[in-house]
Amino acid sequence: MRIEPLQRQEKNAFVAMALASWRSAYVGLLPEAEVERAPQMLAEAVDKRCEAFQVLRDKDGTFLGFYSLGEGNFLWHLYVHPDHFRKGCGTVLLEAAEAQIRLRGHDKVTLDVMAGNDRALGFYAATGFVVTGHSDDNYILMEKTLG
Repeated sequence: MRIEPLQRQEKNAFVAMALASWRSAYVGLLPEAEVERAPQMLAEAVDKRCEAFQVLRDKDGTFLGFYSLGEGNFLWHLYVHPDHFRKGCGTVLLEAAEAQIRLRGHDKVTLDVMAGNDRALGFYAATGFVVTGHSDDNYILMEKTLG
């Protein structure tokens, strides 16, 4: 497995992988209209922030998952394709994101997870994140101190 920046010409393949990951997290949690808009939302995210996406690939180049960071120490996205759940991909992506945050000079990672996304909440709790609060828009705020 290797992590590399997303290339703009890979947009369609990336959106297909990201859509499978996104749907596995949010179908049943979000209104159907928002789920239906997901392909457009993901394509727009690539158009606006392509350079922020780091993709995890297997040895033949297939996308396994991705992450992106927001400002400072905020982990904006971390998704794994459902075919690769529980195979270490999330851990590889999280470790890379944490290393990038350290390079930015931070000793903590912050993120938010939609309430009800139990798979993500379990993953982050198992990797050392603690709940620090709740937002008004149904998100759980989490933080991890980097060692």
